[in-house]
Amino acid sequence: MQRFASTLALALLATLASAQDEPAPQPAEPQQEQEEPKEQAPAESDVLVVRGTLHLGDGPAISEGAVVLRAGKVVAAGPWAEVSFPEGARVAAPKGAHISPGLVEATSFAGVDGTYAEQESEVVPHLRVLPAVNRSSRELKRLAQQGVTTLFVPSDPSSVIGSQGCLLKANGRVLERAGAVSATLGPESWQRGGRNRPPFGTPTHLTRRPNTLMGNVWVFREAFYGAKQAAQPSPAQAVLREVLAGERPLRIRAGRRGEIEAALRLAAEQGLRFTLEQASEVHHVLDLIQRAQVPVIYGPMRLEGEVDSGPSPATPRLLQASKIPFCLTAGGGEGESGLWAQALWATRYGLAPARALEAVTAAPARILGAASQVGRLAPGLDADLVVWSGAPLSATTRPLAVLIDGKPVHGELAATAAAEAKQGKAPTPRRRF
Repeated sequence: MQRFASTLALALLATLASAQDEPAPQPAEPQQEQEEPKEQAPAESDVLVVRGTLHLGDGPAISEGAVVLRAGKVVAAGPWAEVSFPEGARVAAPKGAHISPGLVEATSFAGVDGTYAEQESEVVPHLRVLPAVNRSSRELKRLAQQGVTTLFVPSDPSSVIGSQGCLLKANGRVLERAGAVSATLGPESWQRGGRNRPPFGTPTHLTRRPNTLMGNVWVFREAFYGAKQAAQPSPAQAVLREVLAGERPLRIRAGRRGEIEAALRLAAEQGLRFTLEQASEVHHVLDLIQRAQVPVIYGPMRLEGEVDSGPSPATPRLLQASKIPFCLTAGGGEGESGLWAQALWATRYGLAPARALEAVTAAPARILGAASQVGRLAPGLDADLVVWSGAPLSATTRPLAVLIDGKPVHGELAATAAAEAKQGKAPTPRRRF
């Protein structure tokens, strides 16, 4: 037993001695934060140059032009002899092609089904349209096939003061989630009120008041006066205060002359700045619109309309002559009633083709507050463009290819290496993007 105790004591002494010889443990060094991987610059082969007659969106056409695209943006646009691009770039030069910015639709209901107005109240500016938009809808794809690359979806016009619209690309990418508030003085917002009267019965969630333009004006006026005077503003009143302060745009949908004049009176009374939408009979009050400096989103036009009964394809020429800022809209129409057709009709009734093209590209972008992103072919803007088979507003022209953010959403283009293109060689059909 004594031998076991001695052996244990010696083992403990040896362990203590070895522990004293070992260096004291050092505190762990703090781990350095790992740097996020830097985005690699696009390779030269990712640069695409599209060559043809170039329409910048807000100026004269360039007969021998080119636009350089890289990483979803326009890098350069101008005469072919002046633009520069790396040797590894690809060049597409379809024979006889014309290149324009993607069309911008200032009023579209694509992606929404039926009425999407909140029926609880006539005044709902605190709500947002975006949740009602199906960004994968076939309507958006069809618009892209027709050259529309950007669109604004406003509130359903059955509200007196509707919700906040949204601005998005035809590929579904959202540019602005909560945009302009839309109000309606036309019959879309008060025709439901007619069901309040006998024999239809008492109002329900399926019926609305007011039932006349007079009632509409009262609801509009009451809403803004209430927003000004509220000590504890409701969510709707808080948004109306943003409109009063000029912090949020306002659009007023009014077609007939009386509705347009009512909109101008209400705006002057409340100190509001707004954009006039639809404006079928605006030709009767061009002097009032000019003095008030109100931009106009005009359309959709109908060929059977006459200048004295509106809406008419002759009105865009009158707006241009009066120097009123305006753009064209198809109001959700497609095909022969689409945005491209609206511009085509305007040229048939006296509007210059360059100005008509601007009315569906750069002009709506300015009115929507998106001129720094879309509407033109200029360095730094999104690479949204349409390659047409001929002059953009020719009756036989069709889109050969449509690009959004530099990526094709319709059609295809044959591309070849930059060195071969400079030597005048045709693109190789096997190389597609």
